[in-house]
Amino acid sequence: MTSQLVLGNGFGLALASDSAQTGGTEPRTYEAAEKVHPLEPPHRLAVLTAGHVHFLGMPISVLVNEWKDSLGKRSRSVEGYRESFLAWLDDNLDNWTNHRQRDDEAFDAAVGQIRHLHHSVLSTAIRGTQESQQPELALAALRSHNEDLARRPGFDPNLLRMADDFFDRWNREGDEDPPRPALFDLLEMHFDDVPRSEEIDKEIHEFLRLVVAGGHRFPSHATNQLVFVGYGDKDLVPAVSCVDLRGALGDNAVRHLWGDQAASRHGSSYALIVPLAQYDTIDLILRGHNPRLLREAAQATIERSRGAIGEPVKGEDGSGDTVSSDTVENEANAPKSFTEAGFEMFRDEAEELSQERNVGPALRTIAGIPLASLAGIAGSLVSAQNLVQNIRGELPTVGGNIDIATITLDEGFKWVSHNSRVSNNLSGFGNDH
Repeated sequence: MTSQLVLGNGFGLALASDSAQTGGTEPRTYEAAEKVHPLEPPHRLAVLTAGHVHFLGMPISVLVNEWKDSLGKRSRSVEGYRESFLAWLDDNLDNWTNHRQRDDEAFDAAVGQIRHLHHSVLSTAIRGTQESQQPELALAALRSHNEDLARRPGFDPNLLRMADDFFDRWNREGDEDPPRPALFDLLEMHFDDVPRSEEIDKEIHEFLRLVVAGGHRFPSHATNQLVFVGYGDKDLVPAVSCVDLRGALGDNAVRHLWGDQAASRHGSSYALIVPLAQYDTIDLILRGHNPRLLREAAQATIERSRGAIGEPVKGEDGSGDTVSSDTVENEANAPKSFTEAGFEMFRDEAEELSQERNVGPALRTIAGIPLASLAGIAGSLVSAQNLVQNIRGELPTVGGNIDIATITLDEGFKWVSHNSRVSNNLSGFGNDH
């Protein structure tokens, strides 16, 4: 994981990034990763990378540097730089990978989602239940899971038009040696211990369609995040343009585009705050509350509230609406129910107060801070994210030296602190003693 922060105002942009890289089958953290990739003049821009280190087996930093060499001298909008990189990526996929490799990775991702569905949804839903109840419970679990997937935004609109071709090819046995099994044959194999019906089969196939068309951990489970930061052609205020990559299908690098952000007017000037990747501590400092913790606490309260209030029961003969004395006592002692609607009101109020008391003043302050001070603030906030992770005893996915830089209209990209490169003076390495 990574922690990065972009702060901007009328003077320019300050950005900070940790330099830790975590990976491997036995996770280890290395503290010399390059995650900030500046462009040479006349371009006034940098690319921040986060998420998975590799894209289809190639370090994403290598691809960014190769793209930079293809730019020439023509300036673009910040969004235009992002689109230039994506077009270059589509055109160059075959230079280090091939169609077969990309197809295999996508197929494996789909099979992984099938296994996930079987293990975490269906097996959990029917485990320990009577056989007669299992079909109904399995169907309910599938429908609930599919409804959740359907509510999520699609990752890449291109996947929707590619899904039919994907299923047509992968529902036939491959010509490899040994041959790759047909996808729906694998479905049968993985769900042979699950009660089946026409409705259940329909929901399983719907799940697979939603996964493929929506790009949910498909065609790769790994996500690469790239953030284009700086000034575009004719810009006077700094901006940010982001994209998440998730492998490739065919000749299309699968992408999710974020909404672009530019510095906007706050108080005396312009301000921009964009925390990236892992930023819960930075968010807490800037906002004054933790929205995720608030949401999880509310959900736990709702569930406890429902469990504490007993339901009216029938009389012992099964007739009437007689309420048992135990239920009456439980309801009398139970807290009032905390509903989803109540939490929505509570959350909106907390967010409004946060904007008024914390975020608004922070933006107005950032708008007037000299750039050197802004760079110091960015570095301190990323360091705070690292510190909290250490205090919690978590795997150090944020850490290493903090790289800090500025981007201005007149000077372009400029390092303030850049200590993540490994020293060439490795004591005792390769020397005879």
